[in-house]
Amino acid sequence: MAVLATLALVALSTPAHAADPAEPAAGEISAAYATAACDSRGTTSADSATATWLNGVLSTKMKGHVNAYRISCARMVVEAVRARGLDRRAADIAIATTIVESSIQNVAEEVDHDSLGLFQQRASWGSAGQRLNPTWATNAFLNAMIRKYPNNTWKSAPIGEVCQTVQVSAYPDRYQVEAGDAQKIVDALWSASTHVVALGVNGEIYHTMRRADGSWQSAGNVEGQAGTLPGAVTGVASAVVSGELHVLATANDEIFHVARRVGGSWSAWGRVEGQAGEVGAPTSIAAASIDGELEILAVAGGVLRHTGRNADGSWSGWGNVEGQAGEIGAPVSIGATGVGGTLHVVAAAAGVVRHVTQRADGSWSSWGNVEGQAGEVGNPTSVAVTATGGVLEILASAEGVLRHAGRHTDGSWSSWGNVEGQAGELGTPVSVGAASAGNGVLHVLAVNSAGTPYHATQSPGGSWSGWGNIDRQADYPVTIQKISGS
Repeated sequence: MAVLATLALVALSTPAHAADPAEPAAGEISAAYATAACDSRGTTSADSATATWLNGVLSTKMKGHVNAYRISCARMVVEAVRARGLDRRAADIAIATTIVESSIQNVAEEVDHDSLGLFQQRASWGSAGQRLNPTWATNAFLNAMIRKYPNNTWKSAPIGEVCQTVQVSAYPDRYQVEAGDAQKIVDALWSASTHVVALGVNGEIYHTMRRADGSWQSAGNVEGQAGTLPGAVTGVASAVVSGELHVLATANDEIFHVARRVGGSWSAWGRVEGQAGEVGAPTSIAAASIDGELEILAVAGGVLRHTGRNADGSWSGWGNVEGQAGEIGAPVSIGATGVGGTLHVVAAAAGVVRHVTQRADGSWSSWGNVEGQAGEVGNPTSVAVTATGGVLEILASAEGVLRHAGRHTDGSWSSWGNVEGQAGELGTPVSVGAASAGNGVLHVLAVNSAGTPYHATQSPGGSWSGWGNIDRQADYPVTIQKISGS
């Protein structure tokens, strides 16, 4: 496979035996070739912010040439890797390939023979429509990588070597040069770090994160960055959307929203109800990310409602979930996560853990009784949910015990397991959170009745780490009452 990025239009007639032509600047390519959208919904403000930040840290071909469109393309590649539950190194390899092959553009004209798309795949790979679909093209690349590197040997091979083995390029040395910048791009989009948002005993909001290497960032006061909310905060929730951390907070009987941009700066607080309509005094909130959009759940007046912040920053109006999925009683705790294009919601209501989904077309399933599938847990008081490799991971604190169950991709459920029986005792859990960094590892967060926050992990193989005291790493200035992970 020849490399598109090595060709300018003036070089198309260069004989095959001629010396290797000079590679044009990445910015020239977008003017030379027709491209197709990578994300059908277009680019987002987060894409623009990410591009601006990356242009200051990249060091090779793409430095100064990254824009919102290229980030939207990289985002689709990274999301396809995450959706398969593969190690993030697969994303590093895929992005390095697209840097060389297309300068991270979905090239829609056949410039180099019949090659198309981000990976410049020949017609033998698939139809034009398939090769111009970033998700399909990424999965085709990954399939070839896995086939050529059995037993996960691609994880230890040099990135450039893997790219060349899949692409069979005339210029094999160009991939490894881009490996470092590919890793920086994936860093910005993968969210390898686990973000933790905690509510202090006096109503303060703190943010920290556990980095991929296991170290923790010192806790920072969110209101010190984003502005002071009107009154003490009573609840928090969070989700990572297109590389940005979005935080929700309830205060003064209202819901507020703020975003931590790529690079670490914060936006100002915005009033959700000023955008989506009034819901009354919220008692529980949850957040999730689906396809670049922020999904928000809130319980107010004993009713569970749902709204969304679209990729362009606009908001939908509140919808009554129970009006679509059926009544369950007043939820005391809720959690939400996205799996593919589906929103999954769990709720503790009337002494039972329940689960419901909103499909990609906006329709809702009926509520299902999780305990009818996974066994009884007692009276749940705090729940959380995330996904690892397509498996839905549910945490529930009930009767002073923290338990965990999973819903597999085929719809079957595992039985509830006692997390403390695996990770050790932590005292009575009063608030739980869950997160996944995309590498198949489940991150569990819990605050006990003494106000101490803890963290444990479950590996893809099912083994558990011991509990770690987050306060000893992040140094919270107060005791903690609630916690959220993303």
